[in-house]
Amino acid sequence: MRHVLAVTLKSPDPAAITALGALAGFMPGSAPVRILRYEVWEFEAECDRDSIVRTVDRYPDILNPNKQRGAFLDAELPPVAGDGLVWAGVRVVDNSSGASEGWTSLLRKAGTGISSVKLSVLWMLGYPPGTSAADAERMAGETAVAVGRTRGLLANPVSQAASIVLMDGSSGSDTVSGV
Repeated sequence: MRHVLAVTLKSPDPAAITALGALAGFMPGSAPVRILRYEVWEFEAECDRDSIVRTVDRYPDILNPNKQRGAFLDAELPPVAGDGLVWAGVRVVDNSSGASEGWTSLLRKAGTGISSVKLSVLWMLGYPPGTSAADAERMAGETAVAVGRTRGLLANPVSQAASIVLMDGSSGSDTVSGV
């Protein structure tokens, strides 16, 4: 069974703030007006969500409740506040992730029932109200992969893969507080 946990900082995220400023500076026509960043943990496991929660509770490197909050996702994207923005996600995965392999090894050896872990970063890009879904997808694509000093930022094409995920209107997630 697949369990997906999205983790974000409770405080303003310096990486998201920096990305927003950089995109506004060198790609003003495609830059979003708001950026949120999540670390996404995909667990493949032969156990239920409660077992995953107990595992996450034991490892503050996955989710530290003092500085982070998490949500288990039932959809591809986490829910975002009803702020009227048009949201598109950019999911960035390392082509070869030592971190994913390390966590998989650790959690298997700990007898958690987790057979694999896949880590990624999800950048949620918020565009002004009235932006069409097609335009949000196009602009997210333009900002996603670095192809030069003046285009793209969120993924390095040499070592990472990026995919665009659009909001489908569903709000399927369970909020995790203090997991």
